[in-house]
Amino acid sequence: MFQSTKCIVISKLRYKDNDLIVKCFTESFGVQSFLIRGIFKSSKRKVFHLAYFGYLSLLEINFDFKKNKGLHFIKDLKVLNAKSLLTIDVQRSSISVFIAEILDSILDKDYSDIQLFELTETLIEELMNEEFTNLIHIVYLVYLSKILGFYPDMTNSNLPYFDLKEGRFTNTSTNEYCISGEKLIVLKLVLGTDFDTYTSLIISNANKRAVLEVILLYFKLHLDDFKEPKSLNVLQQVYS
Repeated sequence: MFQSTKCIVISKLRYKDNDLIVKCFTESFGVQSFLIRGIFKSSKRKVFHLAYFGYLSLLEINFDFKKNKGLHFIKDLKVLNAKSLLTIDVQRSSISVFIAEILDSILDKDYSDIQLFELTETLIEELMNEEFTNLIHIVYLVYLSKILGFYPDMTNSNLPYFDLKEGRFTNTSTNEYCISGEKLIVLKLVLGTDFDTYTSLIISNANKRAVLEVILLYFKLHLDDFKEPKSLNVLQQVYS
């Protein structure tokens, strides 16, 4: 049965000579994979173009959905963030690859969460906004921790240490995963912001890199099998 849904591209893999397997986080059917045939052929008659399937591309697709099927086929699609195909730059592209890699690593097949889909859709809209800043991926990860259920306990946030392993503030450093000082100040700043206010934060690039590393360590401590994104080095270099 043919179904229509919005979806977000989170990974892609070349298959054989001319085909592409695209993994998408769909609004209505969770994580699904699609086989795009002939996309690498040099033919003017091909239906889909590789540019449609960039990382975090937001699409509206019509496809033949069959439950428990590994690969689906897209009948037709519409690119909903087409503007980004023309205006995307190295900052936006590095953030897109980074977030897509995060989602690809934590979302299992058929995983469905409308709140997470809407959060990611908001991120994509912000990336297309000329006023976005390079804190956006950090704010997204903070929201993501809320959805996944391990957002820091903000009780006693005046205490001088934050225990990343326990996810709470403490009076003393109880293990190797406790942070304090400037790192803690910056972490509290980003924990207290959202997509409406993050552009007003003034944080040095060095502190942005440091707090991102702290948040990724926090994810690693609270998510089984979480792996540091391969794109992290590129992202950190862009903001060096």
